[in-house]
Formats: sequence, structure tokens, C-alpha cells
Amino acid sequence: MITPRLDDDAPEKPLDPAVLRVQQRLKRMMVWSRGIMLVGFAALFGVIFYKFYWVQPTPGPNSLSVARGQTLVQTLPLPDGAKVAAARLDGDKLIVTLETAKGASILVIDAQSLQTLRRLDFAKSQ
Repeated sequence: MITPRLDDDAPEKPLDPAVLRVQQRLKRMMVWSRGIMLVGFAALFGVIFYKFYWVQPTPGPNSLSVARGQTLVQTLPLPDGAKVAAARLDGDKLIVTLETAKGASILVIDAQSLQTLRRLDFAKSQ
């Protein structure tokens, strides 16, 4: 089998003007597509950077905000004759056990808004 010999020293034939125009158009399209891709990556990483480093957490609509150095005083009403038997903070929930004349009650209170989320009553057997 005879392999064609490539002669690097041989002068190249000039390209057809139509082929040169297509080649230039392709080069321009590649430059534009790379530029658009770089702008997209820059925007993506800019948003990620912004979210991680510049967004301050904002309190929810029901949350109570207290300035530094101030004390928040909030009164929660108790049923008549009830005493607080125990209280425990679990994450953002405050769990309060009450002793009443009818029996024990457990209140689950949201620590941010101080609203009662759930109430569980235990009645004494008669």
C-alpha cells in the first residue's frame, strides 16, 4: 500500500474567498459564544458569592426583635391555679409542663414568636 507523502515545504494553495468569509464568520461566532459563556459563569458565581457572604438573615414576620443590651419581657397567661412544673428549651421550641387542678398540661411554644403551637392536657382519673 502506498501512503501519500505530505510535503510540509510545499506552498499552500490560497483559499477561496467564500471559504475565507465562512472561516471569519465562524471565528466571530466562537468569540461571541465564549464571551456569553464567561458572562454566564461570572453571573452564576457572583450570585453564589452574594448569597453566602452578603445576605443577612432577616427575622420572620412574627419574630420578636430585641436590640443588643435590651431585655425582652413577655407575659404568657396561665390557667387559674396552674403552676409551672418544668420548662425546657429544645432548639427553637420552649416546652412547659403545667400542674393544674384538673391534671397536667404540656405546652409547646415557639421561642421566636412566643405563640403556643400545641397543648397536651392530661386529666386526672376520678
